[in-house]
Amino acid sequence: MKRIFISGIILMSLLACNSSLSAQEKIYQTEGPSSFVSIEYHSNGKIKNITEQGNEFGCIMAVGTEFHFDSNGALLKRIKYDNWLPKKDEGCHSTIQDKYIIEFYPSGKIKEQNQIESAYEGEEMHFGDWVKYSEDGKEISRTTFKKKFTK
Repeated sequence: MKRIFISGIILMSLLACNSSLSAQEKIYQTEGPSSFVSIEYHSNGKIKNITEQGNEFGCIMAVGTEFHFDSNGALLKRIKYDNWLPKKDEGCHSTIQDKYIIEFYPSGKIKEQNQIESAYEGEEMHFGDWVKYSEDGKEISRTTFKKKFTK
C-alpha cells in the first residue's frame, strides 16, 4: 500500500508537469528510494506509456501497473505486476512475476484479457483464462491455461 501511495504522489506530480513539457521532451523519469517511474510521450505531447521499476526482494523489476496510450490519449493496454517468492526466505532470483494484461479498443471497451507468469530471467508462460472480445463486448474466444507456479 505504501508503494501505491508513493507511486500515486509521484504520478500526480508528473502529470501536473505535463502541461509545461514540450513535444521534444520524449521521456520524463524520476527516482525514489526504491522505485523508478518513467513516462514516455508521443511526438504530439500526449503520454505514450507510464512504467515503474522497483526493488522487489533485492532485485530491480517491473512493479505496480503499467499503462500504454495511443497518440490521442486513449488507453490501449494495462499491465498489473504481481511479484512474489515461492518460499518466504528465498532471494530475488527466485521471484515469480505474474502479469495481468488487459488490452482495449480505442473506444475503451476491453479487447483482450490474459495472464502471463515468468520466473526471474525465465521464459514467459500463459496462465488462467485468455479471453478475446469483439468491439461490441461479445466474447469471441476463451482458452484456459494451467498455472505452473502457485503461491
